[in-house]
Amino acid sequence: MNARKRGATRAKAKRNPITLNKNELRIKFSNLPDLQHHLNTVSHIVSSKAAHQLLAYESGATVKNKLIDQLSSQDIPDLLGPFAANEIVTGCAQGEQDPSTKLGDIPGLDLLGFQRCVQQGIIAKGYKPGSIPATASTTLSAVMSAIQGCSK
Repeated sequence: MNARKRGATRAKAKRNPITLNKNELRIKFSNLPDLQHHLNTVSHIVSSKAAHQLLAYESGATVKNKLIDQLSSQDIPDLLGPFAANEIVTGCAQGEQDPSTKLGDIPGLDLLGFQRCVQQGIIAKGYKPGSIPATASTTLSAVMSAIQGCSK
């Protein structure tokens, strides 16, 4: 394979635009809506970890060095996380990625069909769906927030 093809292959590889390390957050973005989407994702990640720490505390689990990763999976109820919620919602929203987009602004989106798609996506991942908002004024972010935390 020549160098040109290798470079094209590397360029096609999807890199995670969000890097979250101990006491450091890096976000790569190309425009303002892209940044807003990544900030929303990070917000969900952080709030999800905080919720898991609270659940661990309430269940009597111990947390070493304040790291949730130190807990066993038996210490925390298995909950639908932000990445899965994002994947389900954007897939059902015909690939729309901007979390501030209202369902009514997505061309050709059937609200009832969207709601059923999200419900089936939650079930397919092994979780029990709760209430799924799906009005014309509902944002993708609101749907993602509503389905996070669904339990098995």
